Amino acid sequence: MPVFSDRLCLVQPSSGYQIVSHQYALALTFPYLMWEIWKFVSPALYENEKKNVRWVFLFGTIMFFIGCSVGYFLVFPMTLRFLATYELSAAITEQVSLDSYMDNFLMLIFVMGIVFEMPLVSWLLSQIGLLNRSFFHKYRRHAVVGLLVGAAFITPSSDPFTLSIVFLPLYGLYELSAFFVKKAPKEEDEENENEEDNNEE
Repeated sequence: MPVFSDRLCLVQPSSGYQIVSHQYALALTFPYLMWEIWKFVSPALYENEKKNVRWVFLFGTIMFFIGCSVGYFLVFPMTLRFLATYELSAAITEQVSLDSYMDNFLMLIFVMGIVFEMPLVSWLLSQIGLLNRSFFHKYRRHAVVGLLVGAAFITPSSDPFTLSIVFLPLYGLYELSAFFVKKAPKEEDEENENEEDNNEE
C-alpha cells in the first residue's frame, strides 16, 4: 500500500487504471484533435480568416499544454503536500482511494489547462465586441483580490512564497488577456489625438 506520509496512504491500488488511460489518451491526442477540427473548418474560410484562425488554434493548443504543465509540476504537488501534512487527529490515518486520487489529479491538471485559455477566450470576446481593454483596467483591483483568493484555495497554505508562486502565473494570464483584447473606442480616439499633437509639435 503506497504511503505518502505517516497520516496519508493510498488504498485500492488496482482500480482506476481505465480512467487514467482515457485521460492520458485525451491529453496526448489533443493536438491531433485540434488539427482535425482545423481541417474541417478551414475550407469554409477566406485566406485572411485562415491566417487568424490558424494562429488561434496554435496558440490555444500551446497555452493548454502550458497550463497542464503548471498544474502537474506546480499546483498538484503543493495540493498533495497539504493533504499529506493535514491532520484531523493523531489517531486517524487519512486514506485516499486511487479513483479519488486520480480524479482529483487529472481534473486539476485539466482545469489548469482550461484556465490558461483565458487570453484566447478574452481575444475571442473582444473580436465580437463583448470585451475591451478598459474592462481589465477598471476591474484590476478586484481581479487581484479574486486571484489571491483563488490561489489560496489552490494552495491552502499559510506560506506566502507558495501563494505567490500560484498567484503570479494567474495574474500574468490576466495581464496577457488585457494585452490581447481591443482597446475601447475612447482609448483609441485619445491615442490618435496624442499622435496628432506629437506630429504637429
